[in-house]
Order: sequence, then C-alpha cells, then structure tokens
Amino acid sequence: MEQLYALSIIFNTLGGLVLASDYLLEKFKGFDKIHDLVNSKGVKLVIGIGSLVIGIFKFFAPMDGIPVIGDLFPSIACLAIGSVLIFDFMKDSSTVSSETLTRIDELVLSNKIVIGFIGIGIMVLHLFFSRILFL
Repeated sequence: MEQLYALSIIFNTLGGLVLASDYLLEKFKGFDKIHDLVNSKGVKLVIGIGSLVIGIFKFFAPMDGIPVIGDLFPSIACLAIGSVLIFDFMKDSSTVSSETLTRIDELVLSNKIVIGFIGIGIMVLHLFFSRILFL
C-alpha cells in the first residue's frame, strides 16, 4: 500500500533524526532549534507510537510484495525506532530505577545514534528500491 510506504519513509526519517539528534547537534551548529523541538517528550511519544503502529502494519501490507518478508527491513527499522523512542520517553517520565532498566538503558540508549542512522539508511534504500524483496 502506498500510504503505508509513505508513512514508513516519514516515520523512519523522523525517528532516525530524533534518535541521532544529539550527534547532529554536535556536527551542525544550526541544528539546535530542531534538536530542542524533537527532544520534547510529546514528540518522542508521538513518533514512537506512530513508528510502532506503522512497523506492525508494514509486516502484513508490504509494497507490492510478499507479506511479512516483503518489507522486512523497513518494518524492523520502524519497530526498533519506535521501541527506543518509547523506552526513552518512559525512562524520562519514570522515577523508579531498577537493575533491568539500567541494563536496557546501557544497551539500547547508548546505541540510539547508531539505531537512528541505520533507520535513515534503510529509509533511503526503501525509497529508491521499494519493489525489491526485504526492502
């Protein structure tokens, strides 16, 4: 479906930019206003939930392909980006600390820049090669 294709590209791009915004702020001095906007809790939550929903739908409604594996990488990228953004939102909102949350924080949030750039890379491949299996 073309609608899910477009939404997948939009949410992979936005989610990737939100996750990589700390790195982009260091490299580009004019990125500070965008960084402040995308790092608000509401933006993280909306993009995170949207990415999860689009990722789930992309498994079952690929772009002219086989369900589940037709758009496998964009679906996984949307799910990963959405999960990281929602976990980041939950971590910022929570006052409870536990050993499990600390481990997840060290594993996932320390690699959020990499996850963001991988999501953007998958989006670029999906944009140009939408009819290829897995992309």
